[in-house]
Amino acid sequence: MSIYHGGSIKVEKRLSQGLSVLTNYTFSKMIDNVGNVEDSHNIVRSTRGLSDYDNRHRFSLSSVYQIPIGKGHPIGAGLHGAPAMLVSGWEINGVVQARSGQPFNPTITTDTSNTGENKDRPNLVGDWHVAHPTPQQWFNPAAFQTPAAGTFGNAGRNILIGPSLSNFDVSLVKNTKVGESATVQFRLEAFNALNHANLDIPNAQTNTANAGRITNTLAGFDARQIQFGLKIAY
Repeated sequence: MSIYHGGSIKVEKRLSQGLSVLTNYTFSKMIDNVGNVEDSHNIVRSTRGLSDYDNRHRFSLSSVYQIPIGKGHPIGAGLHGAPAMLVSGWEINGVVQARSGQPFNPTITTDTSNTGENKDRPNLVGDWHVAHPTPQQWFNPAAFQTPAAGTFGNAGRNILIGPSLSNFDVSLVKNTKVGESATVQFRLEAFNALNHANLDIPNAQTNTANAGRITNTLAGFDARQIQFGLKIAY
């Protein structure tokens, strides 16, 4: 069972004067009862919580700007030959994506419930938030305690929130016409251009020494990568 509520705003500027922009913002909440079942005799209570895919805020923006230099533009319109070919046909493309952190599950390494499932959660006894989260301490492990033997912890599923994500990709493109029908395109692309570290989910085992520590970055969002490309269309 899942419940989703959300609202979104979309703003679009179609291509005019060399510029197009498409942006979208979504505010939402998703709850479900999918995941590791701690107490098989009370599945709804045991698993109901924020969805693994819940992102409260999500923003995206993509843009294309054709630089107004060269033939047909106020700047460089009088150039001919090689100079005209050199300054014409440039464009800048950008993609921005950002979202708030994803929920994750506090767990413990011991089978205190004696069910043999090893899916137990701790007791929540305080505030797990820290004032200034860092990779060394993303949440407060002291807010959790291991339950007594033969009992289930009272911490709900996915009550912890991981790091947010932000990423910016940019490309510089040069289109050059060759003859009547051929176009040569040169691309310089930078992925994660700002080299921002998007952190993965922390260690959620609250009864271990490195509880709350982050040791990895999010898969699919590596450090800055730059590549060149050349394409001929005819």
